[in-house]
Amino acid sequence: MKKAIRVIWIIVIMMLAALLCSCGGEKTDPAGVLSVEVRTDAGPETIGLWMADEDHAFVFLPSYAERETAFFRLDTDKKITLDGTELSDGMDCGGFLPGQEYELKIGGGKPQKITFMNSSNIAAMYISIEESALEAVHADKKHKENAVITLYNADGSIDYRGGESDRIRGRGQWSWEQDKKPYNLYLDKPADLLGLGEAKRWTLLANAIDETNLRNWLVYSFADRVGQYEGFSQDCEFVDLYLNGQYNGLYLLCEKVEIAENRLNTGEDDFVFSLDAADRIDTMESAFVLNPGVAVEIDNPDPCTQAQQAELHKHLLEMQSVLLQDGDAWREYIDMDSWARKYLIEEIFLNFDAGAQSQYFFLSREDGLVYAGPCWDYDNILGVNGYGMTPECFLAQRTWKTREQYTPWYGALWAKEDYSDYVKELYRREFLPVLREYQDGMIAGTADRIKDAAQADRQRWPDLSKNLDSYEDAVAFLQDFLARRIDFLNSAWISGDPYCTITLKTLGGQYRFFCVRPGTVCENLPTPEDFMVEGETQWYYEDTKEPFDYDTVITEDIDLISGPVLAYWDLPFGEK
Repeated sequence: MKKAIRVIWIIVIMMLAALLCSCGGEKTDPAGVLSVEVRTDAGPETIGLWMADEDHAFVFLPSYAERETAFFRLDTDKKITLDGTELSDGMDCGGFLPGQEYELKIGGGKPQKITFMNSSNIAAMYISIEESALEAVHADKKHKENAVITLYNADGSIDYRGGESDRIRGRGQWSWEQDKKPYNLYLDKPADLLGLGEAKRWTLLANAIDETNLRNWLVYSFADRVGQYEGFSQDCEFVDLYLNGQYNGLYLLCEKVEIAENRLNTGEDDFVFSLDAADRIDTMESAFVLNPGVAVEIDNPDPCTQAQQAELHKHLLEMQSVLLQDGDAWREYIDMDSWARKYLIEEIFLNFDAGAQSQYFFLSREDGLVYAGPCWDYDNILGVNGYGMTPECFLAQRTWKTREQYTPWYGALWAKEDYSDYVKELYRREFLPVLREYQDGMIAGTADRIKDAAQADRQRWPDLSKNLDSYEDAVAFLQDFLARRIDFLNSAWISGDPYCTITLKTLGGQYRFFCVRPGTVCENLPTPEDFMVEGETQWYYEDTKEPFDYDTVITEDIDLISGPVLAYWDLPFGEK
């Protein structure tokens, strides 16, 4: 009996062994044994494989790397084949086409897949840093580490090569929480990167939530055309980023907001500051709370003394008080032209953070006026990711971002006829003609130029804010949203058509705005569930607490707030 059992076990083991052999054996991680070397006149760069999953590897080649000048590097004695072609160390990649899947076999392992993707028209930046140092940067946004930075133009010619004294650190607030992270770069010596002007400090924007990768570029390039002063907008250029030889995606290399030659042209002793959420104040180096929920972070002077903080705090409170009053005293506190231009940037492009976050201003000691700008941070515009936004609304004029974040400046200014008339005339005379140029080809042309790089980025970050089926669909959505936006503003500011505003406020403190012509109903008004408010809810008039009927003909501005349908009167209105 025991002998029979042993025979059975032997047969089972042999069958399992045969099954294992028939399946091709165990897998070998391709990233550990295979890489690609791309060569330039400045020397070689090694690019590692990126594993989309355990069965599919990708090789992301920079623009200048033709496959005939890219070479396989093998770090194994095992036989490696692609679609039956055996690879050898130093063999070029010329026989393998971009975008096509090939069967990859390593030794006797199971078949896997490999795809080559080739960027085009885009510069390539390589950052080399000790792995432990890179982990330290990712663990602490403020932590700087030395790195070697090399930048190639799209044709492979070298644009910049630094030494070991260049440094890198993280940047951003909400954007830093994304998997695809933005960075600040600190060069050892000033350098003119990609013709953007000589400087030591630079920013790499990840555009993680923007499927098109175009939104920041769109606003910066547009603002550069309509800006009043040098530094109103940040010069920028697209780059493919490689961290320690691993492709990390398509980035936007930008000037940093700072007082410097080729950048913000104002006095070295002037205050440069930005607005942000007060609950982030612990992450700021020099800041104070101005209004409920609103913090002011001072970039210049750096370092900033307590006396200087108090001076700016006092001045901004005075300015705000005057803005909220009748009369012309406000003209003694602000530069109206820069505020009008910055307001138009925020309003035209429907910046969700307008007037509340990532909003820069500077106080000139020469004339004592506060100037609006520079422009900064526009990945969150033109309906990106939905956000319950509509092109038919006024956003930057609002007094609130949320109930906890009081920002009355643009709203108070809009109530002043001289200011609002100037804004409308500026829009018609200067802004609209430039917008037409972007509509007529500049957006489409840039989208086409970065298409290969954007496709590679989309593959590298497949799970990151992908709400549309393709890059082309994402670009089409952006163009359509902007077109509808311009039509609405033309109707209101050029044709003079009247509009009523419906303000939606949720129990969670979110605000949205919808404009409709008087005597019409508000079609496609989102439900509270569209704002991810839990439970069965509906809209109520904020003043009367009566339920709102979606078929109501709108004749005046109304404020609606969400509340539960059941047991509605059991809750204090407007509270969770």
